[in-house]
Amino acid sequence: MTSYGQMPNIRGQMARAEKTSDRVKPRRASVKPAEPGAPAVGRKEISPEVAKGSVRIYGRYRGSQATKTEAERNLSFIIFYTCDSVDTELVRLHAIRRGLPVSFVDEIVQSGAITLGEVNELILPKRTLSRRRQAGTLTPDQSDKLARVARVVAKAEKTFGNKEKARRWLRRPTAPLNNEEPLKLLDTEAGARMVEDLLVRIDHGIAA
Repeated sequence: MTSYGQMPNIRGQMARAEKTSDRVKPRRASVKPAEPGAPAVGRKEISPEVAKGSVRIYGRYRGSQATKTEAERNLSFIIFYTCDSVDTELVRLHAIRRGLPVSFVDEIVQSGAITLGEVNELILPKRTLSRRRQAGTLTPDQSDKLARVARVVAKAEKTFGNKEKARRWLRRPTAPLNNEEPLKLLDTEAGARMVEDLLVRIDHGIAA
C-alpha cells in the first residue's frame, strides 16, 4: 500500500494540465495544394501572404525541414496552377528568379503533364538535369521554362475541363497554329503566348 505521504498530488496535476491545455491553441487545418494535373474547379488558392512567406523561406532557407517542405508545397501550388492575382504572379516571378527546386521537374513528370523526353526538349537536357540535382535548384532560365510549360498546361486543362483531353490537344497538330503541336511551341515565350491566345479563343467558342 502507498502511504499518505507518497500519494500523488492528483489535484495539483489536474490543475497544471488544465492550465497547459488553455495555453495550447488548436492547430488550424491547412489546405494542402492539389496535385498538379488535378481539376482547378473548386480549389482554394493560398493567400498572398502565405505565398510570399514561402518564397522567403525557400529563397533563404532557415528553420526545420518541415517548414521548408511546406514552403515548397506552396511554391508548387503557384507554379503548377493558373493564378490570376497580381500578388501570386509576383511571387511566381521572385521564385523563378531565385531558382525553383529540381524536385518540381519530377513533380510535373509524375503528374503526367509532360514526359522526361519533353522535359529534355522544352526545359533542359537530361545531362544538365543530373548536374542540377546536385545543386538542388534550377537556374532562373530553366525555372522560367518550367513555369511557362506548367502555366500553359494548367490553362489547357482549365479550358477543356479534363486533363486527359487537354494533354491530347497539346500533342495534336492544330490548324490555327500552322499544324504545329501546341506543346512543341512552348520552348519560347512567343510560342506559349500563341497557344494561350488560341486557348482563350477556344474557351469563347471562336476556334476549334
